[in-house]
This record gives sequence, structure tokens and C-alpha cells, in this order.
Amino acid sequence: MYESPVRRYIVPGAIVIAGIVIALGVYLLRAPLHLDWFGADDTAQAIFRAPSLADHTLGNPAAPVRVVEYCDMDTPYCKQFEGVMEAVVAAYGPSGQVSWTYRHFPNQEAHATASRDAQAAECAAAEGGPRAFFGFLDAWSAATTTDASTYAAVANALSLPADDFQTCIGSGTFADEVQASYNEAVAAGADGAPYTVISITGKEPFVISGALPFDGMNAVIKQSLAQVNAK
Repeated sequence: MYESPVRRYIVPGAIVIAGIVIALGVYLLRAPLHLDWFGADDTAQAIFRAPSLADHTLGNPAAPVRVVEYCDMDTPYCKQFEGVMEAVVAAYGPSGQVSWTYRHFPNQEAHATASRDAQAAECAAAEGGPRAFFGFLDAWSAATTTDASTYAAVANALSLPADDFQTCIGSGTFADEVQASYNEAVAAGADGAPYTVISITGKEPFVISGALPFDGMNAVIKQSLAQVNAK
């Protein structure tokens, strides 16, 4: 039987493209509770550490849906996802349904100052309180250039004691803490940033690899809340 040359190449090509699309979906969202056709990813189930008072959290710490994000604050995708999560907290935080916890996952190979910048955020929190941490992230994301010279401008914008802030950074006060957060992310299966664990009361946690837009994250939150309310 004659087989069209076009058909001969289009069909295998379509299969390859479909495989790429599915693989991309698995990378962006590995969530067995919501997308069963992607398969279960139980990586987070064994090693997940629930948020504590030592973490940086916006929203109700005892929320039924808790979003724990491991991120490199110098990565464009993390800066993008930060805005998404702030919008999520604005939508669901007042009702106490959702919280967002930020943990460090500095990529030193891609950004030589990633660890130091993460430590600077910790120093901001130490000098200015919990809100100063997220204020530092916002200012850092909005800055047109991000290097050591940016620290002073950010400290000024947040009304932090400049000398104490700089001393904290220079002394490496939070170097071990940032490294521990990095190690924890790796142990949790993170291979890129952002890497997010969703914890739902009464359910196994699941992970999201990559930065979802607000609509995508909002859909995940709604489905997670449905899991909470399901009998």
C-alpha cells in the first residue's frame, strides 16, 4: 500500500511533539492530587518539613493549605512567582485559608552572589522584623540592578539601621542557615527554582516545579481547598 511521505513524517513528528508537551507538563506541575494522569510524585511526602515560627510566612500559619516555596531570589522565575504568590495571599490570606512560606534555594552556579543575597534578606528580617523580609524581596525584585551596592538602597527604603544591616551581611551571620535551607531543598528533590511544596491538611503534600502564572496557581489553590472540604 502506498504511504504518503507527508504522513510518514507528520505522524512520528506529532508523537514526538506530544511527548514534549506531556514532559513539560510533568516538569511544571507534578501534583498527584490534582493531575492524576501525570502520575504520583511522592518526593515531598517523606521529607517535607512543615512551616514553623522560624520560617518567613505570610498568611495564617495554621492554614489548611500551606504553600512552601524554595527559591533563588536572583532567578527571574522566582521574582515572577513572588508576585504570583503575593496575589494568592492577597486573595486567600484574609480568610485564613492559605499561607505562603519562603525558603532559600540559592543557585551559586548561576548567580555567584545568590547565597550572600539570601543572607541579606535574612539580615533584613533580623533588623526590621518579619515584614522586612518580604519587603526586601519586593525591593530586590523591583531593583534595576542587583548587587552589593543595592543593599544600602534597600535598607534605606525599609528604614533599617544601615550599619547593623551591613555588619550582619559582612559577618555571614546567616550563612549556615541559608546553606541548611539549600540542603533541605535538594533533599526534597529540588532541581530548579522555584520549587514549591503544597501541604493540605489531612493529605499528602505534593510538589510544583517551576513558576506557574496566577491563573494556574489559583486553580491549584482552589482544587487544594476542595480537597480540604471533601468528605
